Amino acid sequence: MQRLAFIFRQAAFLITATVVLVGPWLFGAWEMWCFWGFAIALSVATLCLGLSWTLGGGKPLPLARGNGWLFAAFVPFLLYAYLRFRQAGVYIDAERAFLLHLTAWLVALIALAGAGPAARRTLFVLCVADLFALGAYGLANHLIDGSRHVLWVPGGAAYIYDERATGSYFCPDHFAGIMELAICLGLAMFIRCGAGSLRTTGALLVALAPVGVVLSKSRGAGLTLLVIAGATLVWGFAHLPSSVRLWLRLSTLVALVAGLVIIVNVADGYVARFERYVGFAQAREIPLREAIPFVVDVLREQDRPLMFAGAVRAWRSHPWLGIGPGMHMHVWPHYGPSPDGDRAARRWPTRPMNTHVVNAVHNDWLQLLEEFGIIGFALFVIPGALVVVALRRRVVAANYNDTRAWRRPDAGIDAAMPLAALLCTAAMAFHSLGDFNLQMPATTWLLAALVALPFGTGAASQQGPAA
Repeated sequence: MQRLAFIFRQAAFLITATVVLVGPWLFGAWEMWCFWGFAIALSVATLCLGLSWTLGGGKPLPLARGNGWLFAAFVPFLLYAYLRFRQAGVYIDAERAFLLHLTAWLVALIALAGAGPAARRTLFVLCVADLFALGAYGLANHLIDGSRHVLWVPGGAAYIYDERATGSYFCPDHFAGIMELAICLGLAMFIRCGAGSLRTTGALLVALAPVGVVLSKSRGAGLTLLVIAGATLVWGFAHLPSSVRLWLRLSTLVALVAGLVIIVNVADGYVARFERYVGFAQAREIPLREAIPFVVDVLREQDRPLMFAGAVRAWRSHPWLGIGPGMHMHVWPHYGPSPDGDRAARRWPTRPMNTHVVNAVHNDWLQLLEEFGIIGFALFVIPGALVVVALRRRVVAANYNDTRAWRRPDAGIDAAMPLAALLCTAAMAFHSLGDFNLQMPATTWLLAALVALPFGTGAASQQGPAA
């Protein structure tokens, strides 16, 4: 029985690892046939994990001390999401929205409880290799084909016209999002791994992924790179002696400024996207006291603020319970237009928004509030904040341990995992203010696995101060 339990547990982990690694290569699992195939695979993996626990005597594989509550903390949200999904008006879209949350939770659980430390380290390394391959494909596809194709499918005409790299995703912003995760993993390996090969791999990833972001011309990803750099300055070098830490932080700042100067002077098309969004060309021609109100007015008329306003109007109609999971796209025609129209008076709204097809709010946090209401928002955000706190504690513990032997050549994956997870969480949390990367199933599954992996390792978890 114990042998059979081991086989089922290994099967659960291997199936989940396959979903995490292959998902980004199939359009981010956005297409329905991709999503449902992977959702079924994760269901099978969950069944295998349950069978392994049953055959193993009913006791799950022990989680690292004090980490089980992190998974239990999300259960109230999942139960609430299930109830709201059952009440929603369009069943299939509500079901997909609910399953996106549920499958991410299952990926995290299986990644942690489905195998031992060696397998988790292997999955982390495979994620690094996978992200490097995704970035390399995105760059090669753009340089050779101009991103006219996404894998074997023709790409979006607007993105081709604007010469934006898309990689294996249909949208360049989502390709940039997966490259943000690549940068976070590369930085963590370069900073925390003592072995030369691991550090070299991290350096290559850090060199490759920002190029993908620049070629995607994603404004949100560009700003997210600054957030990643700031988080790295705060947490990344804290394990080093103070003299070394100071010089590395100064060097990082110099490299960041140099990179910004290079981008401004070389990537004209990318910089132009920022300038157009704020009306920079027109603002330069008017006095400063008029330029600031002008820029504010320009920003108010851009697509995202208008989408945000429509989502807020929809949320206000059901502030506590929300409009229901997956229902944004269905209520958008009603709440998208500005509320100053009058059908009886035959007066169109000043912003009819009838030329926009908005499947998502382009703000994951606002869409969470809109669809799940204040109750669901709180049930999700509070456990999420607890996970961030727990990750920070592990990074601090790693700092405490590594300070005593920071030159140790065998400092490896266990030292990089907590920092990588924390950087990835910061990046996705910020970028989600202006896009919907976390509604791309493959990106969400990859993030869930990366966040879960550090909680299953023994390194830097049981020693050090309780900060």
